[in-house]
Amino acid sequence: GQPLTVMGSTGPVLVFESIIYSLCTNNRWAYLSFRFWIGMWVSLFLFIMVAFDLSALVRFITRFTEESFALLIALIFILEAFKKTYHISKQYPVNYDWAPFSAPPLDCRCIKPSNYTNSELLDDARHRHPMLDIPFV
Repeated sequence: GQPLTVMGSTGPVLVFESIIYSLCTNNRWAYLSFRFWIGMWVSLFLFIMVAFDLSALVRFITRFTEESFALLIALIFILEAFKKTYHISKQYPVNYDWAPFSAPPLDCRCIKPSNYTNSELLDDARHRHPMLDIPFV
């Protein structure tokens, strides 16, 4: 086991910082001040650990303990991914009425037929697509 955590975007630190940030946001606390006091308390505990040579207890950390914390971090990331996916699906719902066969036929042409006038084509387009608000000139 490793007794020190490198400050950066590692799994446990990222989860800790996101929880602290959401806690501060929900309670309207100043994040940096709260983070400062966390650092002060951690430094106090570290001085106590150094004074009593508690780093010798690291030998009791087993592979099971490491794997348990890794599982916890993995579950937190998976849960966050599912929550974000759910929020995205609520913001942009899936269109269940879509059918691939409702597409225009493949022989669609963009050439004006010679037997229609411009006003007839415009009226037909407005009739077939009444929701379109295209400024026709």
